[in-house]
Amino acid sequence: MLTSEGNIFPNFKRITIEDKDVIQSYTQKYPPYSDFNILSLLCWNADENNSYSILNDNLVIKITDYLTENHALSVIGENRLDETLESLFSLGLVVKMVPEFVVERLDASKFESTEDRDSFDYIINTLSLSDLNGRNMKNLRKNVRSFQNSYPNSNVKALYLAEKDAQDMIMSLTEKWCDSKGFNQKEKDDDIDAIEKFIKYSAQFKTSTMGLFVDDVLVAFTLNELYEPLWVMGHFGKALNNYEKSSYYLEVVGAGWFNKAGYYYMNLQQDTGLLGLREAKMSYHPEYFLKKYTIKKN
Repeated sequence: MLTSEGNIFPNFKRITIEDKDVIQSYTQKYPPYSDFNILSLLCWNADENNSYSILNDNLVIKITDYLTENHALSVIGENRLDETLESLFSLGLVVKMVPEFVVERLDASKFESTEDRDSFDYIINTLSLSDLNGRNMKNLRKNVRSFQNSYPNSNVKALYLAEKDAQDMIMSLTEKWCDSKGFNQKEKDDDIDAIEKFIKYSAQFKTSTMGLFVDDVLVAFTLNELYEPLWVMGHFGKALNNYEKSSYYLEVVGAGWFNKAGYYYMNLQQDTGLLGLREAKMSYHPEYFLKKYTIKKN
């Protein structure tokens, strides 16, 4: 693995794009947990303090908690995990968002593990979502038909983030979306910053951006990262509130595009405990979750 004195525990290195190969070398053999995704770590990093360390050949991340703004630690790997967790607790920070396969390797007599439902990643089968077959998809079919009937002049297009027009449309919609949610200035700035960073770094990843237009007006978009050979990471999705059901329609169309291109699973990331977001993501009927846990010492 790629290591240096600056990223060996207890030292932590601030995450930059130059750390892409290092971080991916530790995560590539595991399911795509969103918290360890390098592009996500770069985007949700308003204070530029997201950092990582290598401990017993495991990857440790130190990030700002999505809701509390306190620092938290997590770890992915399989090596000397009991010893690794003991070292992490010595820093006095919360240890959370720990993948299920890591928890299964811990000594239960030493550590207490609690499901962190708010951080579960939603894994969607792109064929199931695009086909909308079955009784469990009844409400989603209704939402899609509702949008189609209300906006017969709609169409979905690929957007290219290297083009300034596409960037301007995405940022304009993002600002309107933040205002519609009643965000305070910091919340708005953080959301805009995350989207701008996705655009900035997109050329160094394999990405797919989809835009939903009504009468040539962008009303919704999704920003996605493509993994070989099966996976899509859904990083961002925004939709204007006055175009009802547009987000559902775009996700269903997007799932069809991905499935035809050979990407069979999509990680829609976590809901962070926001009930509206949880309801929306559950409506896509995830095939399963990537479960994560909060760990405490017994």
